[in-house]
Amino acid sequence: MENKQRKTSDAQIKASDKYNKKTYKNIAIRVKPETAEKIKGYADLKKHSVASFIVKACDYIIDNDIDLK
Repeated sequence: MENKQRKTSDAQIKASDKYNKKTYKNIAIRVKPETAEKIKGYADLKKHSVASFIVKACDYIIDNDIDLK
């Protein structure tokens, strides 16, 4: 069995974690499985990650002052 080395050092992981913590915030949501599949399917179709799709959708709604009654 070969000993494979990691491509990312512990220092780089620590630096990335520190940067991400300072630069971004996490927002967790809970959705029903069918909603999650619907979002993921559409994001995949449009070649986006789920996260980028949700951010773009939220930005569009806010920028266009769309009321979600």
